[in-house]
Amino acid sequence: MAQVLCKVCGKPVKATQAVANTCGARCNKLALAGVNAQVIASAHKAYSVTAIPTGFTGIAQVHMLLANNPQWGCTVARMVQSTGGDRPYLLPAIKGVGKYAHAICVPLIAAGSKARMLPAWLGTQAGAIAMATGNFTGAPKAHTLQLAIFSKAK
Repeated sequence: MAQVLCKVCGKPVKATQAVANTCGARCNKLALAGVNAQVIASAHKAYSVTAIPTGFTGIAQVHMLLANNPQWGCTVARMVQSTGGDRPYLLPAIKGVGKYAHAICVPLIAAGSKARMLPAWLGTQAGAIAMATGNFTGAPKAHTLQLAIFSKAK
């Protein structure tokens, strides 16, 4: 079966209903809420990079590291809160979404993918402590796109 892409944001869709609609569930939900499809697509594009920068890893990998190392003191829920939850999909244009804890917590999305990527540093003990405490003084420098998105989201 050929890969089906969401007609709104261009990400691959696999769920039966999404394939039938050629629209992912998240984009469909936003469209039903009255958010213009072009706004959704442009917001997704704002978080997308053609290639994930060196030193980034999938949000799922950070999740697993935190879940397997509770002694670090950062819960997965705190990581989700620090990284803005579903913010890339809910758009900064929609009021009432959470803020990022720090510029380094802004996830990037590889173009044509659903995978959100974070700096691998967040999957270390130092990164976990920073997310748990909100103290990012030891954080490495954020990617240029992360800084740009973070400054707009304030």
